[in-house]
Amino acid sequence: MRVSESEMEPRFRGVVSSERDRPLAMVFGWAGASDKNLDKYAEIYRRAGCDTLSYYLPTRFIFSCTADVPHVARRLADAVKEAGLDGRPVIFHNLSDTGLMVYQGLRHVAREDGKAMDVRASIMDSCPGPRPEMNLGRVTAMCIVNYICSRRDGVTRAEAFKDSMRYGRAYLNLTCLEYTFVPVPVFPSYTC
Repeated sequence: MRVSESEMEPRFRGVVSSERDRPLAMVFGWAGASDKNLDKYAEIYRRAGCDTLSYYLPTRFIFSCTADVPHVARRLADAVKEAGLDGRPVIFHNLSDTGLMVYQGLRHVAREDGKAMDVRASIMDSCPGPRPEMNLGRVTAMCIVNYICSRRDGVTRAEAFKDSMRYGRAYLNLTCLEYTFVPVPVFPSYTC
């Protein structure tokens, strides 16, 4: 989406000399974000003369489908290319850990394809945080959050429950391994 020259903030008018130089601001949202939420951030970039692309991962990717993020990032990269926006200067605005996951997925896809991205800025907004101390109560709370988020994403009750239990069992098993000095990821990776 783009704003007209008259809607652009005066200090940014005339900065872009050609369409090919117009930066693409990619705003990647947090878990549970909506288009309305992300549009507030994208509007800032549009007023600065950037074209914008906003995306947020469904919450199920945080808990159980992290291995599929590169596949989603590949589809996102293909959509950018089809729209003729590849090769432009890029600004990434990553909101929370989920936004960072999409950013990492895109960087992974670019490395696989051997393509250099013209990254002019990468903003890490509220991410990543330190690994929280986990105990049975917190794992239970995370399972409940996982269930609610999965239901919100349209997953059936049975699948959401199964996924939440798998997450909880896996996290409890992984945290037991910490005592043998095996590193534990913040969000374990599973194949969906």
